[in-house]
Order: sequence, then C-alpha cells, then structure tokens
Amino acid sequence: MRKAKVSSTLSGTNFMPTKPIPEDIRTRPIKLTDNARVVLQKRYVRRGEDGKPAETEQEMFWRVAYHVALAEAEFDEDVEKYARLFYELLTNLEFFPNSPTFTGAGTPLGQLAACFVLAIDDDMGRTESGIFQTLRDAALIQQTGGGNGFAFSRLRPKGAIVKSSRGEATGPVGFLRVYDQAFGEIAQGGCLLPDTLVFTDQGLLRLDEIVRHTERGWQSHHLTVATDEGVRRSTNAYNNGVVPVLKIITDAGIELTGTPNHKVKTNRGWQQFDQLEQSDTILVQLRGFIHANPEQTLKTDQGATLFNAETAYQLGYFMGGGSLDPQTRQLFSKNALTDAQGCALTAIPRIVRQSPVHVIKAFLKGLHKAAANSSVYAQVVLQSPQLAQEVAVLLIGLGFPAFVVPQPEGVLVSLEAPVLEQVGLPTATKTSYVGRERYWPTPFGDADLADFDGRFVWEVKVASVAPAGESLTLDIEVEDNHTYLANGLVTHNSRRGANMAVLKVSHPDIRDFVTCKSNESQITNFNISVGMTDEFMRAVEGDEDFQLVNPVDGNVWETVRARDLFDLIVQQAHHNGEPGVLFLDAANRANPVPHLYELESTNPCGEQYLGPFENCCLGSINLAELNIIDGKPDWDHFQRMIETATRFLDDVVSANSYVPAVPQLAQAAHRVRRIGLGVMGLGDLMYKIGVRYGSDEGQEFAGQISEFLRYYAMKTSIDLAKERGAFPAIEGSLYDPENLKWQPPTPLKPYTRDWDRPSLDWEKIVNRIKKHGIRNGAQCTVAPTGTIATVSGCEAYGCEPVFALAYIRHVNDKGQDLQLQYTSPLLQKALEKAGLNSDQIKHIVEQVNHDGTCQNISDLPESIRHTFVVSSDITAEEHIYMQAAMQRFIDNAISKTCNFPAGATAEDVKQAYILGWKLGCKGLTVYVTGSRDKVVLETHATAKAKEGKPDEAQPAVVQAAPEIAVTTAQVTVEPKHDGAAHMPRLYPTENNKRERPRRLVGQTFRVGTPLGATYVTVNENGDGKGQPFEVFIHTAKAGSETAAIAEAIGRLISLVLRMKSPLEPRMRLKEIIDQLEGIGGGRATGFGPARVRSLPDGVSQALQEYVEVTDSVEVEVVPSTLARLDQPAAHTHDNGASASATPHVAEAKTPVKAGIIVGDLCPECGEASVVNEEGCRKCYSCGYSEC
Repeated sequence: MRKAKVSSTLSGTNFMPTKPIPEDIRTRPIKLTDNARVVLQKRYVRRGEDGKPAETEQEMFWRVAYHVALAEAEFDEDVEKYARLFYELLTNLEFFPNSPTFTGAGTPLGQLAACFVLAIDDDMGRTESGIFQTLRDAALIQQTGGGNGFAFSRLRPKGAIVKSSRGEATGPVGFLRVYDQAFGEIAQGGCLLPDTLVFTDQGLLRLDEIVRHTERGWQSHHLTVATDEGVRRSTNAYNNGVVPVLKIITDAGIELTGTPNHKVKTNRGWQQFDQLEQSDTILVQLRGFIHANPEQTLKTDQGATLFNAETAYQLGYFMGGGSLDPQTRQLFSKNALTDAQGCALTAIPRIVRQSPVHVIKAFLKGLHKAAANSSVYAQVVLQSPQLAQEVAVLLIGLGFPAFVVPQPEGVLVSLEAPVLEQVGLPTATKTSYVGRERYWPTPFGDADLADFDGRFVWEVKVASVAPAGESLTLDIEVEDNHTYLANGLVTHNSRRGANMAVLKVSHPDIRDFVTCKSNESQITNFNISVGMTDEFMRAVEGDEDFQLVNPVDGNVWETVRARDLFDLIVQQAHHNGEPGVLFLDAANRANPVPHLYELESTNPCGEQYLGPFENCCLGSINLAELNIIDGKPDWDHFQRMIETATRFLDDVVSANSYVPAVPQLAQAAHRVRRIGLGVMGLGDLMYKIGVRYGSDEGQEFAGQISEFLRYYAMKTSIDLAKERGAFPAIEGSLYDPENLKWQPPTPLKPYTRDWDRPSLDWEKIVNRIKKHGIRNGAQCTVAPTGTIATVSGCEAYGCEPVFALAYIRHVNDKGQDLQLQYTSPLLQKALEKAGLNSDQIKHIVEQVNHDGTCQNISDLPESIRHTFVVSSDITAEEHIYMQAAMQRFIDNAISKTCNFPAGATAEDVKQAYILGWKLGCKGLTVYVTGSRDKVVLETHATAKAKEGKPDEAQPAVVQAAPEIAVTTAQVTVEPKHDGAAHMPRLYPTENNKRERPRRLVGQTFRVGTPLGATYVTVNENGDGKGQPFEVFIHTAKAGSETAAIAEAIGRLISLVLRMKSPLEPRMRLKEIIDQLEGIGGGRATGFGPARVRSLPDGVSQALQEYVEVTDSVEVEVVPSTLARLDQPAAHTHDNGASASATPHVAEAKTPVKAGIIVGDLCPECGEASVVNEEGCRKCYSCGYSEC
C-alpha cells in the first residue's frame, strides 16, 4: 500500500540511541499472522515525524529488547547477550510484556507501565496523598497515557462535620465526581494550528479565537460546536504549546495542520496524522454552520456602521481586488477589521465569519464579482493562500464541496460538477448550481441552496503528509462524542485515561457509591468496585446486621441489614456490570509487605492490587507457543520461558522512567520491585492436549500450569536476589529471611492427573528465601492480554476460553463490506487429523458459524466435541472454579470475566459472588450476556428512576443546544442587553407536546439487523386504530453503545409523534419510515426483500410492517410493558384488575444473521464486535482493546 507523500526523512527526535540490530537477525522472518502484522504495525511500530514507519518489525522488537537489557549494565552484565536473549523470546512469540513497554521503550518518555495506584487521604492537600495533591499526581500520570486506581475509603462520609471549617464534608462520591470531571479534561490526544477554523454557535471561529495563546494548559469556555453527529457542547480548551507539526494536504487542496497524534476520521476509522496513507479518504461534513447571530456592528474611525449584506458585499468585492469609490475604500482600509487581523485583509475577518449566513453569502458574492475566473462562473482566483483556504471552508459550511488549486496567477477556488455529483446532488439541479449566476451564494432572491441536503458528507483523499516545522498548537474538548469539524474535516479531540475507584463496603456512603453510575452519563472516566470484607460476607451468609463506620474517627455511623446492601450491589452489577467486587481480605492475606501498607485498591482492570504509588509491570507467556511432546506440554520449554521472562520483567522495573514529576512512583517501584508474570493462550494449549476448559480435568490442568509458573518465577527471582540483592523492603515483609511468614501455596483440590510435569520442591524455595531473600515482592498476575494476544496469535486471550471457533469478520475495504471467514486453525487441524474430508469439514464449519459452537453437531467426533468448547459452552460455576484453581498459585489477582447467559437473574450473580469469595478469589467480574435474541426493556424505566420520576415509559425530551438556528415560526432572535444574540430554543415546550396517558396499548415487532435482533414497540394513542403515539427500540444489553443508539432513535421518533400538529401521527410515521429506509451501514444482513442494511433500516422495516398490519386487519393489541418479553408480565386492565399476559411479538421477515460476532460497537472500526473478556473489552474485528 502506497504511503502518503512525505517531504523529509526521519529526524530521529522521537527515539533514544539504540545499538543497531545485529545483521544475522535484521531480516530474519517473524511468524506473524496477517492480522497480527496489521495490529503490530498500527500499535507498536514507531513512526517518524514524516509519518512513515521509522523501524521494521525486527527493529521494533530489537528496540524493546535492547533498551530493557540496558538495565543489565548496572550489574556489569553483557547487555547485547541479554538483548539477544530477550529478542529471541519476543520474536518467537513466547512472551510479550504489556503494551506500554512496546510503545515506550527507547523513546524519550520511557514510560513502560500501564497503570498506577494512588492513595487518597482525608486531607485537602497538606500530605503527599491529600485529595488535591493526588489529583495533581494522577493528572501528570494520565498525560503520559497511564491509568490510575484509587481507594476513596479513607474519606469521611458526606455530611460529617469538618472541625477546621465547621462545614459539612463532601464525601467520597462528591470527590469522585470532582476527579471524574478533572480526568475528562486531561489531554491525551493531538492539537491543531491556531488558524484552524471551527464551526460553533458563535460563528466560524479560529482556534486562537477560542483558546488564549498566552496561557498553557486547560481553559474553560462555553460553546456549542458542529460535529459529524450533530451539535455538542464544548466547555474546555487546551493550549499544548509549541511542538512539531505535520501538514495534511488533500486532493481537493483543503489543508489541516496539527500534531502527529491528532486524529481524523477516514475510511479506515480514526487515524493519526502520522498514520495516514495516500489511499486514505477523510470525511468532510458539509453545511456546518450552526450559529444564529444577528447582524454585527463594525467600528471604524468614522464611527459605527451596521455590517449587513450590503456592507459584506462591498468588503468581499474589496478583498477580491475590485475597485471601490474612495469613501467605501476608506471604510475597509483602517478599522476594526485590519486591527483584529493585523494584516491587509489576507484572511476573512472575524466579523464576516460571525455574521448571519445571508451576510456570509453576500460577502462571497462580492468576492466572486471581483475575482471570478472569466471562463467558469463558479471559480475565483485569489492572491492569498490563507484567504483561499478560508473561502473554501465558508463554502463547505454552506454545503458546497470546494477545490483549492494553486496556479501561476494565484490560488483557484472552484466548485465543479463532478464533485457535486459525487456527494449526491440530484442530476436535475447540478447545472443550475454550477452554471447560473443566480445560484451562486447570494442574499438576493430565494433560489440559493434551498434544495441542498445538508446530510451529505464529502470524501477527500490524502495527497500528502509533510512535516511543517514547529508551531503553537491548540485544541478543544467536546462532550459526548469527542469530535468536531476542523476546516470542515471530521477530527477527534482527545482520549480519556482509564481509572478505578474503590470504596470499602463498611463506608457510610457505600449505597451512594454503588448507585453513582446508575446514570451512565454522569461518571464516565471511572470503573467502580466495592471492597468486600470477610466480615461483611459472613454477615450476608448469616443474614446479620452490619455496621457502617466513619473511617476518620471509627464511630459507627449506621447499622444496616447486610443482605439488603449486598442485594443492592448485585442488582447494580446485574444491570450494567458495575460495580465490580474486590475481596480485600483475601488480597491482604497475600500482601507481601503488610508493614508498609494495607491493600485498598487495584489498577483499572482489577487484576493488580497495589500499594500507594506502585505500578503494573506486567507480561504474559504465550502457552499457544509451548511445545507439545506426545500430547503433553514440554515442561522444560515452559521453564525456560518463565526464567527469561522473569528476568525481563525485573529489568523493566529498572529501565522504566516512570513519571519524573511524581518521584514517589519510581521510589515505590524500586522499594518492592513488584512484577506480574502471567499467561495467555491457556485455551489454545487445552485444545492441543485434549483437555476440556471448565471441567474438573481443566481446573486441575489450569492449577498445575499456574503452580509451575509461580514456582519457576519465584526460583528465578531468588536467583536474581542472589546476584543483585533482595527487594529493599524485604525486612518486615512476608519474605523476611529472618522471620519468614510466607507459606508455599497448595492446590484447590488434590491432584489426581498426570501430564508428566516434573515434581516441584517447595521446601527448597523456602530454604533459599531464608538464605538469599527474593528479588521481587510479587511475582505473578494474570492480566488482560487484548492487543498482545492478537499480535502473538493466540486464539484464547489470557486465561479465558476461546470466544468463538468460527465466525465472519467484516473488513471495510474502500467502502465495501469485505466478509472474511475465520475458522480456528486448531479446530481445522483437529478435523483434518480426525480424517474428515473437505466437504465434511466445510459442513461442520458452516454449522459452527450458524450456532456459534460445535456442541450440537451430530457427525463431529466426540473427542473434538469434548475438547473444543467456547465461552458460551461453559457454565458460570465452571468459570469461577477455573479462576479459583489458578488463584491458589497467583500471588496477585486474575483478570477474568465470569460470563452468564442471557436471562441470568440477579440471584445467579449473587451466588457467583458468594462462591468466588468462598473459593478464595481476590475479585470477580461478572457479565450477563446482552443477547440480541432477547429484549431488555429496562432502559426507559431506569431513566425515569434516575430522575426520581414515576415510570411512565415516556421518552425524555431531547434538549438540543439552544444556539442552533432552525427554520420554524416559533424561533425568534432578539438582541441581549450585552449585544449578544439571544439564541432560539429548539426543544418543545410542554404546551406543544402531548401528555402521555398513564396506560397505552401497542404491538412489538422483532426484526433482525446487523447489530442483532431488535424489538420495536409501537404504542397507540387511543384516538383511533393505527395512530402511533410512541416508539421504543430495544437491542443489546442496557449500558452498551448499541442500546444507547437504539434508545436515541426511539426517543426521537416518539418526540416527533407527540408534537402537536395538523398532520396526523400516522402520516408522520410514514415520513419517518421514508427517512430511515435504505440507510446503509458497514454491513447488511438478509437477502432480497429481507435485506436489512443497518439498524435504522431495520427499524423502518418494522415500522412499515406496523403500518401495513394496521392498514389491512383488525389487530388485537395488548398493553406494552417494561418487562422482559421472555417472562410473564403483570398488566392492568381497565377495571383495575391485574392479570398475567405476554405482549404480542410479531416475528420479523428478516432472520438474525448467523456466523457473526455481535457485541457492542467498537470506537475504532465501528463494527459491533466488542466483547467482554478478561475483565476487559476487546474487538474481534480490528483488535482494539480497552486494556
């Protein structure tokens, strides 16, 4: 694939000196799959300032190996020897560290840790862990890309008296919201040049008109901006200072300049400037003007004059080089325009960009009159390149695609018929727009752009990406979707860091904490978990009371029934997966340094309990690459992997630069030298040796693997202690050689099976610790392995089972949906080994595609059916026993998801928590599958409950930003007293929206869409059959992006239906159907008349079916409910009696397409293939991972 044109070579400023890779390994192939190579190139291979890859795959691995091995020099070891050893380990795909080591090693930042834990004391900042000092430290960490875990358990409860001020305490949840808001404002994305134009409610503004260039860091403002998804609020801006920048030039001549990591929306999803390729197309959003300012006042030396259409026309004519009479010319020669611009009007003045649209059109007409190309009316030639760019952005804002073409006589700005055709302008009007003067943007007449559809977007190709020196760079933060239009191009503004908030179950504010994310839009930058104690769990078991205690003074604040509090936690977790549960006492029993601190919190993914300022130093051994001898693991090979990987991670502790502005991070890391060696590909290994994941045999095998891992990790750590010394805080720890409290681990159940594993002499480990100590205070963790598992080629991530044996992966190939069949290579090999022919194998794969599992295939050999289970074949209890079997030998925790099938109840989740606690797990993540075959009708009821209002199943009123101009008789624009415009209100008032009756009846239709089965409920208003009142749309699990989009569509349809209008609701519904019908997405499902192109298209088909049904037959209708459709629901009849009934569900014409992983929407590739695994979320289409 051809890269974007670049004008210079790599400067080397993004890299630390690295010894050249030895010639014998420079070109040696690395056995990566095609998908792994794509992800590796995208995630780990470094790029220069010119956007080109600055290293090969081999050089990338060598960079990591060499810079980690530099730590060996501290002990006079041969750096190149260990660099080669580490290189072999990495390129053989036997072990990978966590992603920050790949991206940070050998760079000036040098930050190799993913996450940290920070303490929060009940202090406003006097101590190093005071509330706002911790917030400062966390912000510095997040700016390096790291995440944070916090325990809020030390803070006094809300309402407690603060003696120093006699005021009342805010409480943990209040400060959690403060932290959440602060983290929402931390820049982890790129920035753009100050002259970049942004469509706002105040007009088309330059970034330096929004952001103060003299003030570094974050600044506040109040704007509404245009995005590719409508308007959004922006309340913050960021000054990034002077940094190197890249300039993008498109084939249309439109330019955008910013930092290499700034992202634009392309046909390949979001891409950084330095990752753009010449084949990429960038989306341009047409018709971006959203302001409704009144005509402005222009101050001149002669006084003030109204800047109206006539004045704008004269200014445009003047700037285009036209000749004006002396008096008019004097008006534009020295006034507020030139003062503000600081130049002789070589750019469009701000007063033009903030004027009403009809004034902007007048300005363009005057410009065109003076500078038009005589041969083609829809062209102007300008002398200023900046003016040409800004004129093009004005045209884009009005809805016109515009080309900017440098020519000998100046810069040509043109509108061309092929471009108009490309964006879908009807053929009948093309020549009118291009060829006739009266259709040029003009304030006169009413024939200008009236028919242009602003929904169209324009695609421009990348022509070149080139370094553009250094410049001041600025950015804004946009709420919700984090995008905005920069020079008309769709860009991304920032990325949020991951955070974990933990509150101990005995804290008086625990109930507020548990429910603080019931409204999922309120706290968006944190995962939350409850720190459970043994005392609480015993009280739950015995149905006893439990005391909530003020952590500051130790006084009992309240006594509650333990089961009531436990039920609240379970209900919230069952609803949306949060809060998670941490078993603090189990973690603290394994705390290696209890003399330093009590463990209170974990990293954001929950697998790493850490003390204050400690970090995650993680890596995973790839069990899929473990040699198999006679059907059993090669234990000697496994031992060598563990020994080298343990040494690698200890070197990472020394090589890491951490965050210099927070020196306690390095101090804490070196004091205990925690590492977390884990595994990935456990499911692959089980497939190879014929062990069923989740069975008793599988539990024992996982335990034996974990024991072997821990044994040789400890043995190697002791060897390192002998060479280099024990960790500095060993005195007083569990590993203190003078008072050794650590005891060798034991299996969950006695071993009864033999896989030829060598015996392990734990007594020898004990004796060697007494003699030499141990180098690492913690040794093993099973962490999420999303990206590294993809690159290393594992089918099973971490210690999870394989998610799917066969599925169809969707790839966007130049706008076309390319369907790629994926079949597990291990299953394929097993089928071939079983002697099945190609036709039989093809038939089996087709059935696996359809069912998602091989368990129901009758002609499959029993040995294959027994072994090749997937996540959905494993019970929740088996998941927990697998985790517990491994936990016995893992000194830290395990990141694993206990998946429940759709329809699992809160009671099922409760029993899982109790079982996990009894078996010694240190935490538990549960996920109730949001099956698309079941409708979960709880979102609307939950929304009402959040607001404290009675549940009326009523769509909320969408209050669009009041600054947007719309065409309606009710909109008025009045000057405010300060001269600013009073912006129109878009949302309906109570008197023009019909009230919802307490009881409505309706029908529910089921339709298959690319996002899974969708249920569309249409309730009628009682004014006559077939008159719809509201629409509910349900798909996926509450809390997912898919569910949010479905709910939004339903709310907007309902709003239209409930508005008072002479047009009856049924006719309005038909108009809605026309608008939604045929909307295409990334993939379709079904064939012929049953083809559904997208979720909106599927909704339109369900609504059309409602119209047809109510047109043709007398329909029996039943009351709509907010219960699950698969459960009986209580309905109230007119006489007030209650009866059990089930709503009528009309089966859709379109079946749900099989063979596709249907999950949540991926923020990177847009596919609905994000699934919950390893206590994390990852995409099976593009490899995106949140961990």
